[in-house]
Amino acid sequence: KADGSVRTLAPGSMVQVGDVITTQPNSSARLKFTDGGELTVASNSQFKIDSYSFNTAAPQNDNVVMSLVKGGLRSLTGLISRRGNPDAYRLQTMSATIGIRGTDYSARVCGEECAKDVAQAPAGARAIAPDITARVALLSGQVVASDRSGTSRPLSVGSAIYQGDIVETRARSHALLVFLDEGRVTVQPDTRLAVEQFRYEPARPEQGVSVMRLLRGGMRALSGLLAKGRPQSYQVQTAVGTIGIRGTGFDASCRGVCESEPARPGAAPKPEPPSLPDEASGGLFVTTWEGEVEVRNEAGVRSAAVGQTVRVIARGRAPELWPEAPAFM
Repeated sequence: KADGSVRTLAPGSMVQVGDVITTQPNSSARLKFTDGGELTVASNSQFKIDSYSFNTAAPQNDNVVMSLVKGGLRSLTGLISRRGNPDAYRLQTMSATIGIRGTDYSARVCGEECAKDVAQAPAGARAIAPDITARVALLSGQVVASDRSGTSRPLSVGSAIYQGDIVETRARSHALLVFLDEGRVTVQPDTRLAVEQFRYEPARPEQGVSVMRLLRGGMRALSGLLAKGRPQSYQVQTAVGTIGIRGTGFDASCRGVCESEPARPGAAPKPEPPSLPDEASGGLFVTTWEGEVEVRNEAGVRSAAVGQTVRVIARGRAPELWPEAPAFM
């Protein structure tokens, strides 16, 4: 607090002007402001509320000034940034002041961890802009990423994901990836997911594209701004079928005949798995929980509305509606 005393916060705790919010490693806090704004403070961060004034009847007196000392935050601004005074909302750092015009934004004060991200970036990725396609927002257990050359690196919260990376989770491990267009993918345990192509520029959304390949395991996806504007530009590919969306959320499981490996330099091609139309062969299961999903392959196409499940057991067999999501999903 402003007087130097320290207290531990819990859900429902009041935060006041002058307070410095400090999060420990693997911790975070979400603040809800009286003007309707929300702000999430990332782990290992320090953030101060320098001033705050909001009165529904007196918009001319609106004011909020905050300081990001270290770490990162994400903010969805409230009425203060939208009621006519363009200078009412400011976020300060040691190197710059951010002014807001009614928006959703993320900010990060970089230290050694950002230098590590740059050093770990594949040489090919550093040559293209934007370099980073996503970051790890949450992580549990052991998760690694390997680039196109096959070089692996361990991931942690905040780690960057680059185009061409394969994200692999071990048993009892998972990771939540947040992409540049605000889309989210949860990579389930014992899964391999390749980010084959991703491009998103807010100024040119019509040129955006997102192509992932589920090589093995499971994922939960909530599409972002790219898919909302151009749903045809978003795909999740597997060995037996391709998932297309209509601005949506879905779960996918790829086992048995669905599993595959991408071509890597110097790697011998693997034989295709047998196409056995029985439960033991697994296949691709897709369950929709928001919007609509379309699953297609060379043999046909099938749509799945909310609550419906589609199964594909081979590239040469058309996708079919399944009675319900399997228990393992």
